[in-house]
Amino acid sequence: MALALLRREALRLLWPALAAFALALVPLGLQNLSRPAQREVSPGYLGQAVLYLEPGQTRPGEVRFGELPRPMLLNFWATWCPPCRAEMPLLAEYQEKGYPIVLLNVGESTSAVQAFMGHNGLSVRVFLDPGGLQRAFGVSGLPTTLLLDAEGKVEARHLGPVNRAQLEALLRRLHASP
Repeated sequence: MALALLRREALRLLWPALAAFALALVPLGLQNLSRPAQREVSPGYLGQAVLYLEPGQTRPGEVRFGELPRPMLLNFWATWCPPCRAEMPLLAEYQEKGYPIVLLNVGESTSAVQAFMGHNGLSVRVFLDPGGLQRAFGVSGLPTTLLLDAEGKVEARHLGPVNRAQLEALLRRLHASP
């Protein structure tokens, strides 16, 4: 009986302490949310070579990332990622319309990407990143879509799959038209 009273008293004192601790963390979370999306990215990433596959191409080409037109939407994805696979048809649709969308596969082989594109009937240009750009942009989760301005600075960051409304909002911020 005495032990039960002690437990109840301990819980009665513990709950207010936990609530106070949680409230103390709120400003930290709000501070993080209010940070601008822009992140300092080393300009060295512009010189990094990336491979690309055009529809029907069997061997990848190579281009320097800095040679790609900007502003752009840069989407980091992988074939093993279910949310990436879910958003891919929408991104492909807008890339086919002429919007500046760079689909950057992270860490997978050319054959894996080609098989995925063929299996899903997608005929768009995709780029292959062995991981350097993912690290340079601080991307830790997939899919991640970045809005890069004309200088290559990150103006917006969207973690998770984009839906049509979110994609169109990003494209409006980009002032992009096909």
